Formats: sequence, C-alpha cells, structure tokens
Amino acid sequence: MGIRIFLFIAMVFAAHGSASAVAILDLTGTACHNNAACDVSLTGTGSNSITASFSAPDVMFGTNDFFGSDNGLIFGSPFFPRSFDLSFDSTLLWTGGTIGQSFQFSGFEVAGPGVTQTSVLTQPQAGTFLLDTALTFRADQSYRFEAISTSPISLVSLRDLSFLPIAQANDLSVIPVPAGLPLLVTGLVFFGWLARRRRTTPQA
Repeated sequence: MGIRIFLFIAMVFAAHGSASAVAILDLTGTACHNNAACDVSLTGTGSNSITASFSAPDVMFGTNDFFGSDNGLIFGSPFFPRSFDLSFDSTLLWTGGTIGQSFQFSGFEVAGPGVTQTSVLTQPQAGTFLLDTALTFRADQSYRFEAISTSPISLVSLRDLSFLPIAQANDLSVIPVPAGLPLLVTGLVFFGWLARRRRTTPQA
C-alpha cells in the first residue's frame, strides 16, 4: 500500500512539473553591446530550440545599440535603449522575470499582435516580478517594448524574462498535453484495477 501511494505522488509531481516548465530568456552577459540586433536562445525545459530576437533599439543619445552586462539588459535611460522590438520563433506566454537594478524607472509598455494590456511593470523594484496579466507573444511577430519614465535618468537592468510555451507555431487554439498526463492516467487505471482485484479475490 505504501509503495502505491509513493508511486501516485511521484506521478502527480511529474505531471505538474511537465505542465509548468518555464522558458527563461537570460539577459545577463549577452553579447549585445555595439549591436543593433541580437539573437538570444531561451533556456529551460523543452525550450532549447526557442530563440528571441532583439532589434531596432531607440537611443536618444549615443550609439543606437544594446548594452548587455552582468546585471542584464540596461534599458530606459536616454543613453541606453529606451525602446526595442522583440520577436520569438515560438508562441510564448510572458509571466514575469527578474530585475537586477532599478533607478527611478516607472515601467514600460508592450504593444504588438494579440497584446491587449499594454501598460506593464509600473514602479518595478529590483528582484523577481510577476505580471498581473500574462501577455501572449505569437510566433514570428514583432512586439515593441517602450520605456515609461518619470525621469530622464531613469533606467532598469532586465536580468531575465520568464515564459511558458503554450502552443505550436501561430495556432493559439492548440495547447499541448502535459507530458506526464498519460503516465498519471495509466497509474490511476492500474490502481483501480488492483483495488477491484483485491475485492474480488477470495479470502483464505
């Protein structure tokens, strides 16, 4: 009996872990400096083939390029990108991320196909953040990130952004079945068969 309970709990965790696999866009140490375009591969379970593409940085003063550092992508100051375009080769749900540093930064807007809520990260602080409303980024579509700053010297370092892969290509109606779900169903059927067999077995 104890072994069966252990197997059931293990399968539940396996199904849950597969369903909640997070793809991470790591912006620390990226070689984006002096570049007007930058491709970064996402990491995380099942996300090794997903690529993000930065392009068209808008810098008020200085060279129009991206600036990456150990603290992440510096963003929002007139001397760094105040806006940029971002696209992915897979459909993703943006759920949150991590900010390394923040200085008088009021947030930014995101605009693009399928994005209905454009004002996000109002008054963010350094550390992990979760979006109040997750945003869907469709595959091979361009999304504009633009700083909303209350001060000309405001900036933020984006260490990473967190996503959930939610569909294949551009078909938002197809949501993949968690990899652990068939295993969980098979285990439940097996336990049911064992219980029925035990009830029908004559007692000595």
